[in-house]
Amino acid sequence: MRSYLHDGTPLGLLTALTEAFAGPEGEEIRILPTGYPPGLFDEIERVTTDPRRATTFLRHLAGRLPREVLTEVFYCIFADRPETGTLLWAYLRLLLARGNEAAEDWTDPRVREARRLAARIRHEVHLFHGFLRFRRLEDGTYYAAIAPRYAVLPLLAPHFVARFADQRWFIHDTKRNSGLFYDGRCVHYLPKMNPLSPIARPDPMEASYEELFREYFRLIAIPERKNERLQRQRIPSRYRHFMFELEDHPSGRVHQTGKFGEI
Repeated sequence: MRSYLHDGTPLGLLTALTEAFAGPEGEEIRILPTGYPPGLFDEIERVTTDPRRATTFLRHLAGRLPREVLTEVFYCIFADRPETGTLLWAYLRLLLARGNEAAEDWTDPRVREARRLAARIRHEVHLFHGFLRFRRLEDGTYYAAIAPRYAVLPLLAPHFVARFADQRWFIHDTKRNSGLFYDGRCVHYLPKMNPLSPIARPDPMEASYEELFREYFRLIAIPERKNERLQRQRIPSRYRHFMFELEDHPSGRVHQTGKFGEI
């Protein structure tokens, strides 16, 4: 068996898939991020991330796959799971060999796993469209912290650029310490931030605005119709930590002191 080791980024995964499809046919393949052990007797190929090759491979898939199937494959690239590369290799090989109707064969485990994974990632992106909360900082930037299950940060860019095109904002994936910064014109993806990079202080008025929102949240609630079980289903606990209307304490405790020096 041959194992392709990549740097764990979406572009690295795409480059590894490019290498795998360019290799000899009929080989058993594993595609893993660096740091996850391959098989004891595997032949190791260490893949250097090449954005141009990754983009070319994606364009090649765009010419072979229906838009819906390509979109699901694209979502899977951001799963941030060690087994995703091998799954995508098997799924794409199936699609390219049998044609587009293979994507509807739910009896095939490769189809089920890939499409269910894409659906879970798409669902998380959809949830963050509603659950993400920005806080205005001292320098005028709007800051939001999230800790997503999947590495969905780049997938959030189109929605928030369209919605907040006239503002500077920064979305911080605290789980992976990556960031998405919009400067009013362009989006900058920061795959690895300096863990010591300081965050600007909150705007002095921010605590007042958040308390006003919490009060509004309390006023519109109907105590007689309170259903905590349903609320937990609609807003899972892993999203609540960053939603200030559900916090018990002022939001200023979330921020570090300093400036966006590294952005």
